[in-house]
Amino acid sequence: MDWLKNNCRLSGFVLKVIAVICMTIDHIGYCLDIFDVGGGSLSTLIYIFRLIGRFAMPLFCFLVVEGALHTHNTGLYIAKLGIVGAVVLAGQLICEYVIGTPFAMGNIFIDLILGVLFVYLIRLKNKKLRWLVILPIAYAILSFVVSTIEYSSAGTLGLTILWMPYFIRTQYGFYSLLIMVGFYLAYRIADFYYKNNPIMEESVTTKLNNEGEWVDVDDIREVPIEETRRSSDYRAVVNISAACIFIVATLLQWIVGWGVGAGDYLNSSFQNWALLASVLILFYSGKRGYDNKGLNYGFYAYYPLHLVILYAFFILLV
Repeated sequence: MDWLKNNCRLSGFVLKVIAVICMTIDHIGYCLDIFDVGGGSLSTLIYIFRLIGRFAMPLFCFLVVEGALHTHNTGLYIAKLGIVGAVVLAGQLICEYVIGTPFAMGNIFIDLILGVLFVYLIRLKNKKLRWLVILPIAYAILSFVVSTIEYSSAGTLGLTILWMPYFIRTQYGFYSLLIMVGFYLAYRIADFYYKNNPIMEESVTTKLNNEGEWVDVDDIREVPIEETRRSSDYRAVVNISAACIFIVATLLQWIVGWGVGAGDYLNSSFQNWALLASVLILFYSGKRGYDNKGLNYGFYAYYPLHLVILYAFFILLV
């Protein structure tokens, strides 16, 4: 614990850069696959690219929960995610109905928006309104059920559920929301722990006051939870809790996926490589890091922009 809290040095900016790089590599691998570049000779390369890409989703989900917890304007935060998600949706519609070459990799921004909504709703002061958290949870589960039915019937009935097409579903079924709920719960676990085990400002047995007298227990101040949240001890507990919950959630989706016969649809065994992202989460510092408004908007713009470039490039290539 002491070693970990002294080495939590990865800022949010660093995690975001890692996630963007991994995402780009993943999408290159995806395009190589769906456009059948190399006629199967690049299968090993594609597999490696997509393995690297498994880091991206959990890191983005982790950072979105961080953003939802610390933003001063949840509505604006959701709006920014929504705008990018709408651009991606428009691109998918053009690919599907105009160009005729579907780009059916999903829209991760639907997942992320549901995660922000969950965090916002669960923290409402009105306890009755908190029950609205059922809505994002239900949407994620419905997306999973619809995609599972389509996949499971592919070889028999060949069902396509038109009332909920792929481009308005979550990209990862219920899994992405599940881990975002888990990342939020990591903070609640840390709060519970420190409310019951408050940090002492000084050590009773080893610290002397300015007069050279032993500090009396009554003079030791318990650090309030608001201040504790800024400490390295608290950050370490959050990171450990988040990593553990992420591992449990990943194993759970693997079990559910194979249990309902949708293991291949969920790429469950393949997605388990995402567990390695928990190592990065363990070393998160809790700090934003390098902050530039233009660059932040650039990250939002990069997602649809790189998809357009990749799609256009591979269309021309083949």
